[in-house]
Amino acid sequence: MKRKTGKSGWLIFLFLVLFGLPGRAVYSQAVPDSLFMISLRKELENSKKLCAEPWVSYVGISGSNLTDPPENLPDSVLFRAVKGKNTLVIIHGMGISYSKVKKHYDRVLHWTKEENDPIPYEIIIGVTWPGLELKPSKLSFGVVFLESNPKARRSGKKLAALLDTLSQTAASMDILTHSMGSKVLLEAMKEKRFSVDRLFLMAPSIDAKVFQENRKYGFVSGAVRDEVVVLYSRNDPAFRFFGEKKMGYLGAVSKKPFPEGKFLNWDLSAEVRSHSYWYYETVYVRLAAFLEGKTIHPD
Repeated sequence: MKRKTGKSGWLIFLFLVLFGLPGRAVYSQAVPDSLFMISLRKELENSKKLCAEPWVSYVGISGSNLTDPPENLPDSVLFRAVKGKNTLVIIHGMGISYSKVKKHYDRVLHWTKEENDPIPYEIIIGVTWPGLELKPSKLSFGVVFLESNPKARRSGKKLAALLDTLSQTAASMDILTHSMGSKVLLEAMKEKRFSVDRLFLMAPSIDAKVFQENRKYGFVSGAVRDEVVVLYSRNDPAFRFFGEKKMGYLGAVSKKPFPEGKFLNWDLSAEVRSHSYWYYETVYVRLAAFLEGKTIHPD
């Protein structure tokens, strides 16, 4: 897709081409508080229209001096950046504007850069897709949920090839999703059947039983090398009406036992009482404790 790129955008693009992206150094030195963004939106600010193909940009999140990011970067720039790196991909849920996407991803960026509690990821990649925007009403929630479902499926199918290549290029690839972002991811994995290292699914708005054998996403057990971690809360109001069979309310459920150690359910009911998992410190504390002492990609 051809897109207009501003002068400062071309300067950053030239920097990336000439000097590459040495993992975390990009965030801590060259372009702080910024990340690669894979967009399935026609424009970043457009939460309704799905683009023909995913496109890559390098964007400022908060406090960044990257004010006019280069858009529609060649995919090869992204692939070169992740080559040999321990990578985390994050995918938001439905009903949020681009400004909120950036706020959510800013929380993850700052979590991964905590000096006293370093997280073993060298590069973070955001994904944004057209999940519409919510208004404060139950009717709006219902309408957006129904309209976002097919967009999530289509977004996942379009995203599949890019994630497949990333999974083969990075040293390791974990994926963190929220709400309907889980459907975007799982549809991508279903389309291409690529492998990842770990999945962290926050409040997944999918059926609690879909990881069972012979179910829609039953292949996940074999596609994830390490663990699938489900973060759920029975006090999440998003599942209060017609959502009690969702994974975000019950965790992952199976009639037959899951493979030992493969699926982990974290019940956050006592701590998480809204759908905004991004803003609960307990989420990052638990993730950090889980990752502590574990080598994502052994030397």
